[in-house]
Amino acid sequence: MNTGEQNTTGTTNTTSSSSATPTGTATARERTDTTDSDGQGEKPEDVVDDFEDLSTWTVKNGKLTAMKEGSYKGSQSAVITRQDGEPVIEREIETGVGGSNLSVAINLDASNHAVLQVTLLNGNNQNSVQYAESIRSSTGGFWQRLDLGATGVTGLPNLKNITKIRIRVKGAGSGGKIRIDDLRKVPSPDKGYVALVFDDAQRSDYTKAFQTLKQYDIPATSALVTNHVGDDGFLNMKQIEEMKAAGWEFASQTASHANMLNASRLQAEREVVGSKDWLLDHGFEKGAKSFTYPYGLYNEQITDFVSKHYEMGFGFFSTRNAASGYITDPMTISRGDGRHIEQAKSMVDLAHLYNDLEVITFHGIDRKGELDVTGDQFEDFVSYLDNSNVEPITLSQIPNKFKPEDGW
Repeated sequence: MNTGEQNTTGTTNTTSSSSATPTGTATARERTDTTDSDGQGEKPEDVVDDFEDLSTWTVKNGKLTAMKEGSYKGSQSAVITRQDGEPVIEREIETGVGGSNLSVAINLDASNHAVLQVTLLNGNNQNSVQYAESIRSSTGGFWQRLDLGATGVTGLPNLKNITKIRIRVKGAGSGGKIRIDDLRKVPSPDKGYVALVFDDAQRSDYTKAFQTLKQYDIPATSALVTNHVGDDGFLNMKQIEEMKAAGWEFASQTASHANMLNASRLQAEREVVGSKDWLLDHGFEKGAKSFTYPYGLYNEQITDFVSKHYEMGFGFFSTRNAASGYITDPMTISRGDGRHIEQAKSMVDLAHLYNDLEVITFHGIDRKGELDVTGDQFEDFVSYLDNSNVEPITLSQIPNKFKPEDGW
């Protein structure tokens, strides 16, 4: 099928016709550019780029084409293809994003994981803010929104006067594609927030994390594998009840920590619905709103299934990942890896500087596992967090602070 694909290579923009076979179409969670009758919702002036005109972009180390069939919004979406090295597209722009965060729709088609970097620059290009998100290859094939959090800052950027935008694709592998559309501003919250999550509800959640955090009156959330409650090395009900009384929440990470990518319909019912029923039966109504995908893995079918039973779904990857601003898709909220303590501290700083939400994930403490941290490292991080200007929250508090005014 002839799509009239626009092809941009190097720094010269050309147009040609070729065929495209996109995977995935815009999902039911897609939102529109128009305002509703009450003046709420997304506004055209919030759009940073709708990728309807690719001739304004210059390209290095890759190819930029227009995807007509299966576009996310409008008449086309952009496709960035990796060739020799990391593709970079950039263009001059005159806009301000002060008081805002960024949200973008992406559809990954690659055998390897990828990182999408969006950098906003001004002045002599020495002052910039970088937003980034790691994307698992398993999430490819469908449109999802990434709510980008700031991951780095150079110089003293003025976000009210942006003069250039640069988009870089790292990883993805040779020939890997990222389809991209509807880069827009979303409102920032009133301050920076950090939500701490402890995966698998291991025993060290109680013996180490809880004992440390309660000294600072900092709440947190444990993601329970409900079948393991009471097993050796995991939390038991007495510990859970004590933690709950002190303000901890308990979310779902399925019944047995199954890889949901391989789940049958019957297994999904046991893992996803069964774990929620367990939480509700044991009085954890707040935590029962949140689902953390085991291993951070999900696809369109999984997010659609989880959305029927939970208010929010949380992925997991690297410290680059940070939920941000008003969350546009509650089933693909990012959370980052807290095991690299200095990077985790920098994310706390960026949450304060740019009013981001950081969902920081820990696993075991003092267990010498690959994903673990030591007790001293964790104490160091918690002390840093306590002395910061961000507010620690639990997962159930996210909708009250980060849901758009027109809802999800």
